[in-house]
Amino acid sequence: MFSNLKIGVRLIAGFVLVAAISAIVGAIGISNTGQINDMADRMYDRELLGLSYVKEANINLIYIGRARGNFLLATTAEERDNHLAAIEKYSAAVTDYMGKARPLFITEQGKQKLASFATGWEEYQREMKRALALAKTQKLAQRDETLTSALEAVRTKANVLDDLLTGSHETQGNERPRCVRRDDAPLREHAHADDRRRDRRCAGRRAAGLPHQPQRHAAPLQGRGCGQPPCRG
Repeated sequence: MFSNLKIGVRLIAGFVLVAAISAIVGAIGISNTGQINDMADRMYDRELLGLSYVKEANINLIYIGRARGNFLLATTAEERDNHLAAIEKYSAAVTDYMGKARPLFITEQGKQKLASFATGWEEYQREMKRALALAKTQKLAQRDETLTSALEAVRTKANVLDDLLTGSHETQGNERPRCVRRDDAPLREHAHADDRRRDRRCAGRRAAGLPHQPQRHAAPLQGRGCGQPPCRG
């Protein structure tokens, strides 16, 4: 059938076929690009925005620790009240930011971390109130063993919450190649032996009154296997 067609018709049919394939490939590419853009928007609206809220909550948790320390070092009742108000404000900010972050995490791992944080946050708040209540009964800028123990419990809970917020991320990506250490003693001993033989030849030529010939120096030893300078230490 196609053999009976003229060459011009064949060329036109070929061009039309190539154009149709190109149009299909282009349409698929445009569609996939739009999907990638939608995925990027979802990633920002969920994961990145959620991490931003967690970061703000972590910052306010640090502010709580600072206000708590200032509360214990207060020298007047007014200072204690101001620092206590600051603790309440920062605690409310932590609760607010974590509440905003909670619906943005959709993975099971993220939900588990948020659940662990909620439990730790309740314990932290409870220990905090107990420690501050004990601190209020003490004289200004003074502590006792019971208060010290209570503050240690608060510090422990704060460390747990900080670890949950910060998380542990494994560093991935390109790493610089590392040189494989090897024993260069045999090579260096061979180089020293060559130097001694060259010195003896030079001494013999000087004794015979022959002119001195400059020697070619061997290139320094280079690290093998990675293209880096030889390992030291």
